[in-house]
Amino acid sequence: MSNRGKPRRRQPRFTSLAFFALTLYLAGVLAFSVLIYNISLERTLAETDRYLRLAACSLKHLVTEDFHDRAVGPGAISFEEEMKNRCAVNSFVAEAGLIWAYTLVEEGGRFYFAAPTVTGEEGRSRKSWYYYPYDDIPDAFRRAYEKGETVYASYRDQWGNFRSVAIAETTPGGRRYLACADIGSDHLAALAHDDARTITMIGLFLLVLILPLVFLLRSQRKRLLSAMRTLSRHKELLEETVQIRTSELVRAQEALRERAVRDPLTRLYNRGFVLERLREEIGRLPEGGSLCLMMIDLDRFKAVNDAKGHLAGDRILKTVSVLIRQNVRHTDIVGRFGGDEFLIVLPDTGLEGAHVVGDKLCRLVKKSPLEDGDHSPSFSIGIACCRGDFHATGLLAEADRLLYEAKRRGGDCVVAETVV
Repeated sequence: MSNRGKPRRRQPRFTSLAFFALTLYLAGVLAFSVLIYNISLERTLAETDRYLRLAACSLKHLVTEDFHDRAVGPGAISFEEEMKNRCAVNSFVAEAGLIWAYTLVEEGGRFYFAAPTVTGEEGRSRKSWYYYPYDDIPDAFRRAYEKGETVYASYRDQWGNFRSVAIAETTPGGRRYLACADIGSDHLAALAHDDARTITMIGLFLLVLILPLVFLLRSQRKRLLSAMRTLSRHKELLEETVQIRTSELVRAQEALRERAVRDPLTRLYNRGFVLERLREEIGRLPEGGSLCLMMIDLDRFKAVNDAKGHLAGDRILKTVSVLIRQNVRHTDIVGRFGGDEFLIVLPDTGLEGAHVVGDKLCRLVKKSPLEDGDHSPSFSIGIACCRGDFHATGLLAEADRLLYEAKRRGGDCVVAETVV
């Protein structure tokens, strides 16, 4: 009897195997996409948190040292001082690429804005934002204040979705307050989603290529081998895509870190970073070791700005920055303190050695090509050295005092003292 027209018995088994293989493949693509998403999000959050912490630590340098000791009520701070702080914080936020940066003080269990970012729309809707209550403050911020610790949080409030840091700071007068910095959290998840979406789309694309081959697997071995080669090429493409994306993320994160610690004009370290490094170096100072902090002021710089304009002044600052950086050790930490003032942290250096460096810089700047008409370049330098545990803020104050003593003597000189 002829078998023509009878169904093939093994067809259902083949269909089941094909369905199982398809299901397994889709599950693998989904699992791999979730894995890539989690890894990318975790890496992005870690880098973002480090950047937010650095930004929040810089806020105390934007206001006067005793500001938070005085911010005890609605009328304790003048509107002029509030506006000065607002401009400083707004400028910092714009340069650092943040959404918000602000400090919070506590009274009677409620938290109030002390030195917050204020947008143009907010400024028009309300004249003063100093001591404005923050009633829906995240619980994590309260915990940071109560325990005196640093807390990171992702939260949503009336202003949007944020990734934030809250650092418990203490004023010279012993009052605790919170320094906070926020960045929009939507784009953090979007970066991770982009990576997962890329993986998923490539996986689906490969599936479209593979499906026709699955149904011809038994009878078309050559096409199966060809599909395997195609799959191998696309796997390499997938790995290359992941590597490229990872490299782009690393470069973007490195650029973000660099921008957070550099002065945009001179490309030296900024004030906040230098002071943070100063505290670290003092903490590492061995018994019997010494460290010096040098503060440099460019004499008569205001006259250059008045006579030649700020662009000419900027060119001079850039040239001076290069001169200083090229004539100190690579282990020395050089930064711009503000305006025409510079800071140099000199680890493992005594008073005599620091004085030699200061005299050298004074000689070199007078020989530099900065002289223009009636303005001859010179430095006033104050050097404060310590031989033991010493507060970074105190050492900075001593260097500032010695700098002004050098200015009082007419400039173009070095005044140095050992403070401990």
